[in-house]
Amino acid sequence: MGFLSKTLSELAKDKIGGIPEPFRSGANDILTEAFPGLGPFSSASASNFGNRPTSALDRAGFENEISQFVLPDESTVGDNNSLEKSYDWRARLRPKNGGVAQLYRGAKLAGTDGAFADYLLAPIEASNGMIWQYTPQVFITSTADYHPHELVGSNYAIPSYIKTRGVDNNFPVTAPFTANNIYEARYLLAVMTFLKVVTKSYYGEDALNDADGDGFAKYGTPPPVLLFEYLGDHGFNKVPVVVVSYQIEYPDNVDYVPVVIGGGTESDETTTTYVPTETRIAVNLMPYYTPRKLRKKFTVDGIANGYNYKDGFL
Repeated sequence: MGFLSKTLSELAKDKIGGIPEPFRSGANDILTEAFPGLGPFSSASASNFGNRPTSALDRAGFENEISQFVLPDESTVGDNNSLEKSYDWRARLRPKNGGVAQLYRGAKLAGTDGAFADYLLAPIEASNGMIWQYTPQVFITSTADYHPHELVGSNYAIPSYIKTRGVDNNFPVTAPFTANNIYEARYLLAVMTFLKVVTKSYYGEDALNDADGDGFAKYGTPPPVLLFEYLGDHGFNKVPVVVVSYQIEYPDNVDYVPVVIGGGTESDETTTTYVPTETRIAVNLMPYYTPRKLRKKFTVDGIANGYNYKDGFL
């Protein structure tokens, strides 16, 4: 009977360890009351650090969970290191500060009286870039290239280092998007438009005109370099990227809801577009470092020690 009690107790501890912290103590009390003599069932060493979506992290529970990873040095605790700082853990793809006005110039073209203010990219501009609605799946691949030298009579090749590709070609960022209400449907349409815009260059007669009055025509300007941010300081910290390709699924087993754009203009014109209530979007990103930045900012020690984390190197 003692062996059975011990087995049941260990099994219960393991299961409770996967329960989110706010409910763990309650589950422990219920089991202790139901099976007296076998408790306590709570496992202090269990951590649910990776068991919840990033967007749902609560500050108090998160601080307790990662306290084991934080050096207990009071001198390092401050406005820049405290979890009370307003971190945004969501994945975001946004234009650089100098390209914000250019990317969202639809607002200027709408008219000086603010007519047709509900232009397609308005939700993206309001959220400071494209935000992934759910925690995305990201794959990073890096390769160190070696050339094997075959020696006569040798059983093994002698490798010579050639170069390292920090990130091979591009890395995909994939996640579902849903339209559970009017706002989400409107945002999904804005995401689809955003991906169209950031993969196109300026071309045609309109690009020969100085449409935004900055003294320069945009003809031949390539797609913009964007910044990808995700997971904090030592994750993807302002990584300069270009969108190489994207895939949007239009499934046949979901409902499609209408999104109405416009109204409030002189002609009171509106447009209607249907978007899926659930879809999956894959965006392939390629890091885009300038030769000067690679020459001036990149150091192996900087990556190892973390002190050049703001330079966006992967």
